[in-house]
Amino acid sequence: MDNRKKIEHDAILEIQKYFQYFEEVDTSNIAINDKNPAIDGQIEVYDLKEGKQPSKYNLKYSIVIQVKGSSSELSNNKYPVSMSDIRFYLKHTNGVIYFVVSLADLRHPKLLFKKFSPIELKTLDKSVPAKQQKKTIKFKMFPKKPEVLLNIFEDFIEQCKRQTANVLALSDSLHSGTVIKIKVKSKPEYVKETLLSGAYLYRTIVDKESGNPIDIPVGEAEVTGFFKIEKGQMMSPSGVMMRTMTEESAETGLRKVVTGSNGNIIFSVNLHNDESNHKVVIQYTLKGTYIERLKDASFLLEIVGYHPDQSNIQQQKMIKTLQMQIKQLKKTIDDLDNRLMISPEIDPDKLETDQQDSLIKLLQLLNGEFIPSPKYQHITLKIGKSLYGFIVSNEAVINVFSPELVKYVKVFAEKNQNSVEFSPYVTNKNSLECYPNFSGDLILKSFNAFHCYEPKVANYYLLYVLALLNTYDRSDEHKFLELAEKVLNLIEPGLKKELVLINRLQIKIRYGVDLNIDELQSLIDIAKNNENRLNRLSAYVLLKDNVGITEGWNKLTSEEKLEFHNWPIVNLSSFKFSLSK
Repeated sequence: MDNRKKIEHDAILEIQKYFQYFEEVDTSNIAINDKNPAIDGQIEVYDLKEGKQPSKYNLKYSIVIQVKGSSSELSNNKYPVSMSDIRFYLKHTNGVIYFVVSLADLRHPKLLFKKFSPIELKTLDKSVPAKQQKKTIKFKMFPKKPEVLLNIFEDFIEQCKRQTANVLALSDSLHSGTVIKIKVKSKPEYVKETLLSGAYLYRTIVDKESGNPIDIPVGEAEVTGFFKIEKGQMMSPSGVMMRTMTEESAETGLRKVVTGSNGNIIFSVNLHNDESNHKVVIQYTLKGTYIERLKDASFLLEIVGYHPDQSNIQQQKMIKTLQMQIKQLKKTIDDLDNRLMISPEIDPDKLETDQQDSLIKLLQLLNGEFIPSPKYQHITLKIGKSLYGFIVSNEAVINVFSPELVKYVKVFAEKNQNSVEFSPYVTNKNSLECYPNFSGDLILKSFNAFHCYEPKVANYYLLYVLALLNTYDRSDEHKFLELAEKVLNLIEPGLKKELVLINRLQIKIRYGVDLNIDELQSLIDIAKNNENRLNRLSAYVLLKDNVGITEGWNKLTSEEKLEFHNWPIVNLSSFKFSLSK
């Protein structure tokens, strides 16, 4: 027998020796010098109550196994498993127990095992590149008591029954929002050891036809410890309450009290220490929104500083750090909320890197930490899905929806003595639904301050009405539709009658109101007699006359088509206004 075969032979003997005093366990089907691919046989377990003898009638279960021997010490209980074996198990078995025996110390061989359930085999098959031949995997030590391992085997059999190929196929399409849970079959005294050997995560769905629940496997979980957990509250000296989660490890005696808005304040103490005064370790991380960070820092400062000890250097250092953080957070919150009009209920850690950099630069610019170049510029800041616009004028930073904007920004139709001033708020027409600061009331007030009746001004503002309607069509937020109607009412005296009618009726349609006979007749007159091709086409759209739409569209120039294509009225028609040549 060559050395490799002898190692495999001795490894199998160690497995058989482990179970030698358990009559219900039959290891005789573990083949020595086995020539079957990837597996070495089975371990069979029988129910021998009432003096029964092993037979096919009282067989409880049979587990497919693989045995490997090694002359190495197997550092950290890790062993390289062939990926071809893994893929063989996935295709030809419904789960395998993989044994590895280290024979580096013949007097004290190390027996290891790893459960390969179908869900883990599938996960390994997907996650390991096809070209990779081996995967180094961490194994578990055999329990000192074989009855514990038999309990683990019995749970493994139940897990594999839940992980059939048909059920496993559903795990790829399962909705991620359902609750994850762990299921285990075990005698009460062996629950801990069974879970530590590897737990399995499931989501439950309900079969539409039968109404029965189905557990869908989603993965394997490694259990690292067991804790006693309690929920509670902690109160600061000033009466501020924080929810707490207390966990105590049965193995180490370490007790942790986790609190803070995002579990970012941790008080730890080891109760197994023999010291009369247990040392409390505080871990604190700035986390969450600016408001949450200020609340957490203020809360922790009250706790730490309640009994100040000048001789305690660590305590004094933490107090000073918290005081500095609180001062800076208050300043940042004030800058965001009152000066930049950005909600401080944002978590800077959740922003993209470029968004973080832009926000920091904006705050620095606001506080005069550097001079902008050029001195006058428009800045758009994206935070999450929200947009914020700012005008930088010298050292001032003004939100584009701030009441202060009219003091810094002037918009004129012409640069001469007869120039007409416009509202500066209407220069911002794009993605209006993304601006949390958007204020219809503010915009309407600005209209009252300028000449809305001038034809040049009214036509300019009409473009803003169209932008509002486009915004409404994208967002379905009625505030934009209502503002468009109000602005149209203000500028009506300065517009041609057909423009007022077309836009008033497209607003009416968006409110879900049918057009009356007089309105339809007016549109017919525009469609047949108006000298403007765009107006005629608009009327055909409101009349839902596809023949007229087709003829009108085909008569437009390429420039006219591009202009009309951007108008919100096209959103009311099923006609495809194609710009392709």
